Amino acid sequence: MAPQIDHTMQMHANRANMLSRTCVMMAMVVMASWTACARQAAPDGEAKTEVQGLLFLHDQPAAGAVMKFVPVNESGSPASEMSGGAQVEPDGHFSASYFGQEVGLEPGNYAVLVYWMQSPSGGGMPVDRLRGKFSNIQTPLTMITVPRDQPVELGKLQL
Repeated sequence: MAPQIDHTMQMHANRANMLSRTCVMMAMVVMASWTACARQAAPDGEAKTEVQGLLFLHDQPAAGAVMKFVPVNESGSPASEMSGGAQVEPDGHFSASYFGQEVGLEPGNYAVLVYWMQSPSGGGMPVDRLRGKFSNIQTPLTMITVPRDQPVELGKLQL
């Protein structure tokens, strides 16, 4: 009877592993489609202003976190469907762009959103390590104003 239990446990482990891979692949597809939409929406013509800084959690770099810079009007509502983004590097540094096509952002006001996806230790669907705390335009990490012709150094932002 013991071999049957081992076989059953192995089947469950294989299914969990396959589910975990499927979830990671789905998350990658979602992120790739977000990137593709942002690439299509990257604005043309207007000069971009460099925006950079550091992102940390408990004095440790938030390596791998994804930042989204959503243009907002004076009331804090989205002003456009086009957003900039940045991925936080291993040292915590980020530089905003229209997903690698053009460094910087157009002048204006932005809500800075943060997502930090990770797979649970036991496998399964990736989850936002920050539990959505900074992923909503009503609760951004911060609001910034990007001026024309003057680089923006946001310094060390703490989650």
